[in-house]
Amino acid sequence: YQTSVGGISSQGSQMAGGSSREVKIVSADDIERAQGQLIGQSTDAEKKALAKKFVNGEKVIDSSFTVDRAEAVSVPAVNAEAPATGKAKLTIATTYTLYAIASADLESYLMSSLKTQIDNENSQKVYSTGADQVGLSNFRKEGETLTVAITATGQIGPQIDEVAIKDQVKGKIYGEVQSALQSIDGVKDVDVKFSYFWVRTVPNNTDKIKIEFKLENE
Repeated sequence: YQTSVGGISSQGSQMAGGSSREVKIVSADDIERAQGQLIGQSTDAEKKALAKKFVNGEKVIDSSFTVDRAEAVSVPAVNAEAPATGKAKLTIATTYTLYAIASADLESYLMSSLKTQIDNENSQKVYSTGADQVGLSNFRKEGETLTVAITATGQIGPQIDEVAIKDQVKGKIYGEVQSALQSIDGVKDVDVKFSYFWVRTVPNNTDKIKIEFKLENE
């Protein structure tokens, strides 16, 4: 080629040789798509793994399970050249959290709650707190305060002295036993079973008398 500007002239020839190549760039769309795939994965396995860490009989609060994710980090970064494999690496630091209540604390709380419903501790007592079938829901965390709704069915019944009952029914016939025991506050039904069909009277020996209590709906 040849040019001339203001009395200054130059000349040369076309460039030849050199090399060119295509490169892949990590785009924001690539990261967004990969991030969506990571976040969309099931977290059931992580939840089960955390629940297995409670090995002392704690009651797990299912509704307390949370997943906290940090900002996604791409290597290489956005607009940087991708590696020879054509694949970038995306990492999202994730924290999984699950709460549980110690069984002893739960039992103590339910027992205290039921005792407030007893009018006379001399004639009534708590037979079951319902802790074995408790329901835990609506977990909330506000600052350092944790709250959860507890649903349980406890059972309160009459305070019965087995030794006194045996002494009370010895020597009595079927009907007398029923009348005596059904007069106790909280007792709804009484059944008397004898060893043999021809026996009609409770033994006078209290060692031969067996008392069995059954809670309603048990």
